[in-house]
Amino acid sequence: MHELDSQVGMIEAFELSVVPVWVFDIDNACVHWANRAALALWKSDSLEELTHRDMASDMSPSVRQRLAQYQEDFQQGLTFYEQWTFFPDNEPRTYNCHMSGLLIDGERVALLCQATLKLEEDRPEILRGSQAMLLTSAMISLYDDQGAVLYTNPSARSMLGNRIRRLDQHIKNEEDLHEILEAVQQIGSYKTEKAVNTSTGLRWHEITVQSGPDTVTGKQVLLVSESDITDRRNAQEQAYHLAYHDQLTGLHNRAYLWEKLDEELKFARRYRHTLAVMYIDLDRFKTVNDTLGHALGDRLLVDASRRIQAALYETDLVSRIGGDEFVCIVRDIAHSGNAGEVARKIVAKFASPIWLDSNEIYITPSIGISLFPDDGSNGSSLLQHADLAMYEAKAKEGNGFEFFDTKIDKIAKEKLALEHDFRRGIAKQEFFLLFQPQVEIGTGKVIGVEALLRWNHPERGVLTPFDFLEVAETTGLIDEIDGWVMKAAAEQQSRLEKHGNLISMSVNVSARRFARKNLVEEIKNTLTNAQCNIANFHLEITESVYIGTEETTIEKLEALREAGFQLALDDFGTGYSNLAYLQKFPIDFLKIDQSFVRDTEKVEILDLIISMGKLLNTKIIAEGVETESQLTRLHERGCHAYQGYFFSKPVEENQLLELLRQEPSN
Repeated sequence: MHELDSQVGMIEAFELSVVPVWVFDIDNACVHWANRAALALWKSDSLEELTHRDMASDMSPSVRQRLAQYQEDFQQGLTFYEQWTFFPDNEPRTYNCHMSGLLIDGERVALLCQATLKLEEDRPEILRGSQAMLLTSAMISLYDDQGAVLYTNPSARSMLGNRIRRLDQHIKNEEDLHEILEAVQQIGSYKTEKAVNTSTGLRWHEITVQSGPDTVTGKQVLLVSESDITDRRNAQEQAYHLAYHDQLTGLHNRAYLWEKLDEELKFARRYRHTLAVMYIDLDRFKTVNDTLGHALGDRLLVDASRRIQAALYETDLVSRIGGDEFVCIVRDIAHSGNAGEVARKIVAKFASPIWLDSNEIYITPSIGISLFPDDGSNGSSLLQHADLAMYEAKAKEGNGFEFFDTKIDKIAKEKLALEHDFRRGIAKQEFFLLFQPQVEIGTGKVIGVEALLRWNHPERGVLTPFDFLEVAETTGLIDEIDGWVMKAAAEQQSRLEKHGNLISMSVNVSARRFARKNLVEEIKNTLTNAQCNIANFHLEITESVYIGTEETTIEKLEALREAGFQLALDDFGTGYSNLAYLQKFPIDFLKIDQSFVRDTEKVEILDLIISMGKLLNTKIIAEGVETESQLTRLHERGCHAYQGYFFSKPVEENQLLELLRQEPSN
């Protein structure tokens, strides 16, 4: 690159040229020098007047960006032919310009512009197309048939930088480039999303590639248009991770298990392979969890998940499907003996104790095994049979495994007996409600309660829905118990208001009940008969209700809202979590699952969910708060309310009234 002030001959040649030539000082946004033809173009009487013009005041940000990019390109010795439109007298004048770099003042890079050809003014579409090419944020490049860059607009030059001059340097993976070139060769154009190398590092771009003749040489070239979708891809990946992973252990969840099991069965059928499904339940976990608390219980589950993973091959799958239950898919086993060996390895991994702070805990697994094709032809039957076999293993004091066989009828009979007890329990009114207070973080006041179902079994003691929900759902008795819960909660809310406690009552609506056609009418009638205030009655919907027809789901939710109910999305993050639900469906409250509250390593996800809730004007309620530090973390992030043992365990009606009486009046 030469310095203009030292090139006397060049100045004289430019001065006599009929082509407008000028030097533009990019740093100071002014003309540094111009020949007579350029003075005429710029409508200036003298070089002194032109060099003193203020060209920065009305310069757009896009032009500033383009000039800065030119300055960087010129330092690499690059030159360009581009169409530019000038406005010396507020009238557009468009020229084909040759852009190159020159040094001024000994060190600064300026722009040497030679306006070689004035374009016809009766072709506005050409002028506008050229202007759009320069101003657009889309990254547009032209490559020859060997993959070398021929042209880049300013956005593309900024993205590619100075080192990436070939298409194979830009596209990250060789197989992706081959895919693009093959598709373009066959159909002429191709649109895709690929990882690419850029001046700022690895990014994801949406790329459109078209093949056609070069307007200058007539040879085949590739026109490449790109837009950066990295943020969108990252959001999609994060949403996918939430939807298909258990947030506590990092394992895949139930949703992913169903999809993967279906794929593995198709593969096993095609190649006549044997496949094993293992259903794992941790013995005595509930006792340990109740004794040591949920925080240590969660740590135990994480440790257990790692031990199970360590016993499997990388090609096998382990997922956590809820609570202390895990399912493994063991691929391509020769016979049942191989599945038994894998189960023995899992049991052996639990031989050493798990240390939780100063507590030495021995936990053991009960494993049920079903085999494809002997024990089932589909995922549902294989999981059901492995589950039954697991109960058989647990009945034999656990810490072992059992294969599914006809002896499992014993377990089925036990479930039948539980079903009988369940029916009797409904008839004898053995079910009752406990109430979990919901506390406003800013004021510390109780703003609502969640109704929780319990069963006072005459032989087994107080049972939670975890102990009997499966029986209730499989027998259809869930409808009857759902109706009772709704009625009892409505009556309780009415009594609370009569005592002057204007707080909300939250009740869970099961997926089965949500699917009923007359859902809205049933609930409204129940509340009307109980003289319950609908405005203070909140319905908690689990994420499982969204697995189905989206249009129907939206219609029901909107109908409930129109009836006066407020809606909460319960246990967010445990099942089929998708942040898109918060945008698509009418939700008033988002209840964050306790795993996000207790795990400090999930703070970023917690922040993401709370931020999304705020953006959509959705109030946030955190579940399972047990410590002051957890509450402080939620308060700092703007969480609206919480529930958990830190304030109160679930209580009976008289205890709830006493708790509310003790609250400060202000």
